[in-house]
Amino acid sequence: MPVAREVGGFDVLIVWRKVHGEWTRFFLFSTFGGDVTVRSLLRAWKARWGIEVIHRFFKQNLGLGRCHCRT
Repeated sequence: MPVAREVGGFDVLIVWRKVHGEWTRFFLFSTFGGDVTVRSLLRAWKARWGIEVIHRFFKQNLGLGRCHCRT
């Protein structure tokens, strides 16, 4: 579903998937061009989500969310 704005447009993709036996929906927002397929958009989202999960893991477990400078 395309969304137009003054500063630029984007697409919203509504994805339904079955999680723990229940159908849930989530929304993907994309600024890719109109020539991008749904498959490539989902592939890019999956790659990006993996990076976000790893980043959160490192930030939580290595203390990267706090300043390590001594005062």
